[in-house]
Amino acid sequence: MDLESAMSLHLKLLDSLVTVEDRSLCKIRAMAECGGPTGEAPPMPISALEELGLGITSMAGRLQYALSIHLHVDKPEAWETAHYLKGEADGQARILYVGRAVAQATAAGAAPSLPLRPGLSVGHERVTYGTLGAFVASTRDSDRIRFLSNNHVLAACDRGTQGDDILQPGPYQGGKAPRSRIGALDEKEELHRDGVTPNIMDAATCVLDGDVSFHVGELRGLSASIPPPVAVIGSQVAKVGSTTKRTTGTVIDIGFSTKLWYQGEGYLRFDDLMVVASDEVGKRFSRGGDSGALVFRPDSREPVGLHIGGTELDEARGIPVSYVAPLDPILKKLGVTLIS
Repeated sequence: MDLESAMSLHLKLLDSLVTVEDRSLCKIRAMAECGGPTGEAPPMPISALEELGLGITSMAGRLQYALSIHLHVDKPEAWETAHYLKGEADGQARILYVGRAVAQATAAGAAPSLPLRPGLSVGHERVTYGTLGAFVASTRDSDRIRFLSNNHVLAACDRGTQGDDILQPGPYQGGKAPRSRIGALDEKEELHRDGVTPNIMDAATCVLDGDVSFHVGELRGLSASIPPPVAVIGSQVAKVGSTTKRTTGTVIDIGFSTKLWYQGEGYLRFDDLMVVASDEVGKRFSRGGDSGALVFRPDSREPVGLHIGGTELDEARGIPVSYVAPLDPILKKLGVTLIS
């Protein structure tokens, strides 16, 4: 199907998942399968996006598109729902078992490191740690350097307030105020926690203390051009994370809707994500601690997004994937531009 048809179908089926209130898709399925409203249907949990994710993938290059369905749980009813959705797409769908989706701000191991550079461990004093994504300049205050990462890394899922200490390394790796302070929480985009209102980003900035040195590292020479997700699907991308360092992968889906598990917060809904699968055999694109890493195209040096989480699945059981929020809306919302 063409992109417009795929997007329309995605929105229609997504609406059927997030608006169900009677723990079933009976009305939807019965009308499709039985010709009327009285047919029976398998149970469907209210929290459908905790078990399933829905997006758009490309087929036959980038000229044809299909529905992409991710299974976060290995349950018969979830598989049945996935195949129902595939039927609604006239078979033009791909089903992947990927495991539970989580925000990835945890792991172990690093020492303080200056000058700062993308890929280092950082975090609010109330979190474990995540990744320094990229250095940015504010459109409101260009005299001070900032860096970009996730809200759940720098703002502790909105529990942090402007001016709070940001540490390097993160607290789980030994960072402790005041000796490990590198700057202060600056701007953040608040997260919607009701599980219904969609988030399209998980982002915040830290303003560096004046005596902290920095280097753009592997992000030197990034393009000022940020391509839209539809131009990136099927492309190779890379990121530099605190845990897995530099990895590469392929953008397999765009416009993806799912729920990610946030420790201490529960499931948060996200829409319009990009999905990345690793290019490297036996190696994931991301793991815990990589949250906040900037994702870019290594060939064109175009930045494309900010890593926010991934799935926990063992590679032997399925396909672990990573979730990336498109970058352009993030930069505009926070009022910053990349430094490279």
